[in-house]
Amino acid sequence: MSRILIVDDEEDLRMLISLILKKAGHESFLAEDGEDLFKKLPGIRPDIVLLDVMMPGMETPEILNKLRDSPTNPPVILITVLRYFESEREFIFSCGHVVEYLTKPFDVSKLLGAIDKHLDHNQHKGRKTIIA
Repeated sequence: MSRILIVDDEEDLRMLISLILKKAGHESFLAEDGEDLFKKLPGIRPDIVLLDVMMPGMETPEILNKLRDSPTNPPVILITVLRYFESEREFIFSCGHVVEYLTKPFDVSKLLGAIDKHLDHNQHKGRKTIIA
């Protein structure tokens, strides 16, 4: 069973994604912001992190850089309401182990497809996909 850490400041969305993942056979863990993420990260050792881009507290590039420097360096799928220009996407992908990003509202099948594709992040290292 894969371990997926959902980081989003919107409790309803965290809970919804958690239910979707549970139904799909994944184990999910919840964090409400970057600070909460780093408190929980060592004990969870997630296979993937689903990370909301716009949250209070730590900014996304700081979170991504800290994740990149963590012992587990989990692949990250960003979830955002923003659509990025190419230069912005390149910057975000360079900050950490971002393998993909989904724009809100997202289709459940696209979310699950992105997770399944990147569960074995060693086989997909360096692969970057954008689903809009």
